[in-house]
Amino acid sequence: MGVIPFSFRNFGSLLLFIVSTNNLNGSIPEEIFQLPSLSMFLNLSQNSFTGKLPVSIGSLANVSVIEISRNHLSGEIPDSIQNCKSMQRLLLNGNALSGGIPKSLSQLKGLQYLDLSSNDLSGAIPVQVGLLDDLQLLNLSFNNLEGKVPNSGVFLEFNRIDLEGNDRVCGGPRVLMLPVCHSHVHSKRILALKLAIALASLATIFILLSCACSKNLLGSGSFGSVFRGVLGDGTAVATKVIDLQRHGAATSFAAECEALRGINFKNEDFKALVYEYMVNGNLEQWLYPDSNHGRGDKPAFGLLSRLNIAINVACALE
Repeated sequence: MGVIPFSFRNFGSLLLFIVSTNNLNGSIPEEIFQLPSLSMFLNLSQNSFTGKLPVSIGSLANVSVIEISRNHLSGEIPDSIQNCKSMQRLLLNGNALSGGIPKSLSQLKGLQYLDLSSNDLSGAIPVQVGLLDDLQLLNLSFNNLEGKVPNSGVFLEFNRIDLEGNDRVCGGPRVLMLPVCHSHVHSKRILALKLAIALASLATIFILLSCACSKNLLGSGSFGSVFRGVLGDGTAVATKVIDLQRHGAATSFAAECEALRGINFKNEDFKALVYEYMVNGNLEQWLYPDSNHGRGDKPAFGLLSRLNIAINVACALE
């Protein structure tokens, strides 16, 4: 019980330091990492140490095994750990370490066993770590890692890698049987793009309709009116304006387009559809030339033509 006394710094001839399973608490004294002769083992596992992993861990250039698992350490793994050039086994599992897996671990060329499981590590898995030539076992299970798993090195052998408990990792070699990665565009960017397009279109419609509504009226239907308009680049368009005061108008509009866009025009709500302009009038004029909005001449096609059209539509529906 208790803490590690600072007097340990006076033991200049220690080759190994093992105090595991002793219920020691408090922070890890930096003096331990500065013992000049420590060259074999440092084992502080299964205690109750708190605080961060000291940056001075990088001073253990000659230690082959560092085990500080099953404590209550927090914070990130310091990049200074890359200075532990003789390290073969690093066990930091069972803590509350956060941040990403440091790429600096790839500098430990003799590393054979790396266990970072059961922490709060996040971010992507560095490709460089899996390419260590001597690495025999990599345990990254039960963290918050995400993204594509590297498809090389130790990741090619499922019995040497453990990624269990990381629900947001994907891809990697088939032997790992992970979900396929999908490219995602941030939803806010999609929304912003759609909104920008909608606003630009509606602004154009607003200007056109404000300037010449009655003059460019092409016809009226059950749920609204159709106007002729010209865009800024000279493109002629037909604009269908839905009258929301008519019963069933909203349902009709929803059936004609996938995305609804609404604006306020003269304090009255309306919705509009923009089509490529066609000079031959509307369907009502061709079917009923004697109607109020008709052309006043004979139908463009007779009974036989209409019958063929009906047959074609019926076949399409079937």
